Amino acid sequence: MAPKVAAGTVGANGVVKKKRVVTTAADRERAKNKAADARYEAAKTDEARAWINPAKLLNDFFSRDREDVMALKIGAGTRRDICARAEALGLHVQMFDTQSRRNGPLESWIVLGLLSSRHLVDDKVRDIQRQSKRELQRAEDEAEDEDEADAGAEGPKNPAEMIDPSLREQKAPVAQMMLPPLRQATTKPKDIVQDLPDQTSKTTTETAQMSLPSEEIEAAKQLSDLKSSAMPARPVFRPESSQVEATRSSETPVVPDAPPYDSTAEQAVAEDATENDRIASWVSQQAQPGQTDKDTLDLTGTWKITCAAIAEQLGSSSSDLTMKIHLEPTQPQSDNDTDDDPATTSVTSSDQLTDTQKARLGTYQLWATFNFGLYHGLIRFMSPTTPNTSPLTRSSFDLSPTQLPSSKNLTFQYKWRGRETSDEEISLEAEKAIQWVKFEENGVKLTGVFESEYLGETGFEGQKIGKGEGEKEDLGRMWSKVSPQAHEAEAKSKE
Repeated sequence: MAPKVAAGTVGANGVVKKKRVVTTAADRERAKNKAADARYEAAKTDEARAWINPAKLLNDFFSRDREDVMALKIGAGTRRDICARAEALGLHVQMFDTQSRRNGPLESWIVLGLLSSRHLVDDKVRDIQRQSKRELQRAEDEAEDEDEADAGAEGPKNPAEMIDPSLREQKAPVAQMMLPPLRQATTKPKDIVQDLPDQTSKTTTETAQMSLPSEEIEAAKQLSDLKSSAMPARPVFRPESSQVEATRSSETPVVPDAPPYDSTAEQAVAEDATENDRIASWVSQQAQPGQTDKDTLDLTGTWKITCAAIAEQLGSSSSDLTMKIHLEPTQPQSDNDTDDDPATTSVTSSDQLTDTQKARLGTYQLWATFNFGLYHGLIRFMSPTTPNTSPLTRSSFDLSPTQLPSSKNLTFQYKWRGRETSDEEISLEAEKAIQWVKFEENGVKLTGVFESEYLGETGFEGQKIGKGEGEKEDLGRMWSKVSPQAHEAEAKSKE
């Protein structure tokens, strides 16, 4: 039935007004089926056809009297649908999962055939499983080779090796060669003398004449003891007292490139350190720098995404998959639970925030905008300990400063919202999809799982290729514009 056309009316000037086309639910269903048929014919693989119209795929494939076997690597949801339809047709079905690398995502397989060719189905399953095991073994062998190569590379030198051997041969005072000269007192009060392990108390003159132990094992032992006593890295000492500093400033030179360190422990260290303490502690600092604020990882920027399942559907255009990660302070004024209805989206003034919204101040939001070929939209990351409740409140995405990406916080849950690229329709299935992503290699690589109605659960990988840009505006409001409420509003507007 063709869409109904309302009769045009004649205006005051005698011109017939433009006719308005009235569409019914049946009209919309026919248009949707027509679009699905066009997508089915344009699909390049059986996996894509299985997601678009599984019944048509099975009928087309097994309508001819032959002993062909169909093997599909598809998402879990599509596999369940295919299995139900195949069993209704009396086909022999085998379902199983494989894994191409250790700790990687599972790949869902289904193999189908006629009952008369069930032996061919079983043979196909064994072939796929054997191939998967070979790929898994190959990946493990490559990982072992990389580990061996890394182990064979030149690592950080032993602290004792960092001192020129000629210094030992000359038996010169090491302190005078590696460090600025220090004022030597003629006497040492007994209450500030500290002995090194397994050493007897020595006078200042005897200490100055000592050289670093020639045996590396003894040097390592002393360094281990010094590290356990939590001494500062480099022996540059400035007493806290301004009076003591004034009396000693003319005698003790200052190293211009000395790094900053905790001044609260300076005086105690100045009193307790001996000549060998200062030498060994400084050498240890050169070999193993201490932990700093650089432990925090900067994930913001552009990422190149690769996904085998999407590549099978898109072909060469799958090389354009990208994701951009953004980090911003939480803005409850424009990112709150009432904003899921885009018709009421507004910015609340700071003085009108509720106590719940004020509690979110001081936290952060880790966002991503993405284009995965079949879908495009937004990602919101959350802590791996966040409970998976439905629906998720906006505060579920809040990250405290201790939950931000770092060498200890590498795995995050995430939720996505977006549109199908083919028809720009908001994906409702995304509301149920909560998956994970793990960052690796100091925040320049990632692996994760993406879930959608089209693909099911599929693994993807990413490589950072660009630095972070300026703060993205209105991400909270953009999130609202692809909500289920927004989908409903768009559907009504098309009626």
